[in-house]
Amino acid sequence: PKIPGKIISRFSKKLIPWAYQFGGLAPENFPKLNLNSPFPSATLRLYQAFAQEAVRSLRKPPKKILAPTLVLWGKQDPFLLPPTLDELESYAQSLTVRILEGSHWLFREQPVATNHLIETFFTQGEADATSSKKSI
Repeated sequence: PKIPGKIISRFSKKLIPWAYQFGGLAPENFPKLNLNSPFPSATLRLYQAFAQEAVRSLRKPPKKILAPTLVLWGKQDPFLLPPTLDELESYAQSLTVRILEGSHWLFREQPVATNHLIETFFTQGEADATSSKKSI
């Protein structure tokens, strides 16, 4: 953990814009970041926690989420391949999945569509859906 942290801290002014660009985000959608802030190390800690949880879940599968769950995914995400419905169903009891045109940064590329799907999900229980499980 210390070596990746040092690398990110030292090269964050180049790595973070590279990650946005590699992730398919157009430069005009790059967030305005203060790269001298704790953001790089906080982001690293988030991904480290995710990796640790992923390893733990291999030993003991996570409990199924009982609350209605919305998954929004970018079809052209270079970091994470879109999941199949079969892969996600084991994680949530009531699942709505939407795979949209876009990359890893859907909320920046399509803020109106993303916000509409989230708002609809919270007000109607699902994102433009009529059943509790939607195919991808």
